[in-house]
Amino acid sequence: MSIKLIKQIRDKTGASISDCKKALKESGGDMEKACLLASRLLKKQENKEIQDELFQSKEEAEKQLKYDFNHLIELLDPGDIRYSLWKLVDYLRGRYDLGLSDEEKKKYGLQSQILTPLHKIDTEITAPFINHCNNVKSKLLELSSGPAYDKKIKSLEKSITSELEELNIAVKEMSCLLFTPMLWSTTTDLSEGYKIEILQINSVSELIDGALNGFMGGYDETIRVTKNGVNLDELYETSNGTFRIENESVEGESDVYVLSEKMSNTKIGVFDSFGVVGDWIQIIDGDELIDIQSAKQKTFQDSWDYFKIIDLFIKKIS
Repeated sequence: MSIKLIKQIRDKTGASISDCKKALKESGGDMEKACLLASRLLKKQENKEIQDELFQSKEEAEKQLKYDFNHLIELLDPGDIRYSLWKLVDYLRGRYDLGLSDEEKKKYGLQSQILTPLHKIDTEITAPFINHCNNVKSKLLELSSGPAYDKKIKSLEKSITSELEELNIAVKEMSCLLFTPMLWSTTTDLSEGYKIEILQINSVSELIDGALNGFMGGYDETIRVTKNGVNLDELYETSNGTFRIENESVEGESDVYVLSEKMSNTKIGVFDSFGVVGDWIQIIDGDELIDIQSAKQKTFQDSWDYFKIIDLFIKKIS
């Protein structure tokens, strides 16, 4: 086999010496065919290298993610919940883009900066962290409650269960709505109004826990309106940035409503003026929540506030 011909094929195609030899042999010495075959072999090799690099990149990325989430678990120490919650939240809000509005950034004390965007991540990677958060949350509930608190929770759970049975509402088919009085500070004025938050729930205990401490994973739908029914989110979207909510403050405890699948077909209901259909039934009064909260140790309130940031993070990656 001519070394000169092999060198010529290599110079024309850039293929490896071994591929040039193979091409020359398989072409029967025809230089045109040999060059064409060598080019194909080169392209095949390049594609293989690209695939190998992509696989290695994906593997490295997964390793990095696993490392990151193991680090998050280490930050959240059940033995020192309050301090470790602060450390975890400080890490999350300083590194990741949680999708907060300007007023939410102000509320949580976040600085405007370039942050890492978040996206859905494989549950195999996120599950240990989410489970760890749920365990810490359960422990915090135990720490922040006492006999009086437990008694009120059990009484409320019994009352809600009985009322749902009377209404023939199955918990697993139930939607929950939190109706919270708010004061909106916008670019145009101060407006009294409400925040309406809707999500699916699976148990009475989840309903009570969420009403008191916030729902893990966030809400399926959030509507911000004024008392006269103006939808502030729609106003923002149509204003080309000239209108926005600059700040918000909660003006009272949330009233909690429920809706079964059958009741959702009713067009006229208590919230129809706010664009929310269905025959919603009030199940918890805001005053009941105030009464229960008063039985809880106030020293852990900051910890529940930290969990709101963690919930935002979990919602983004789930």
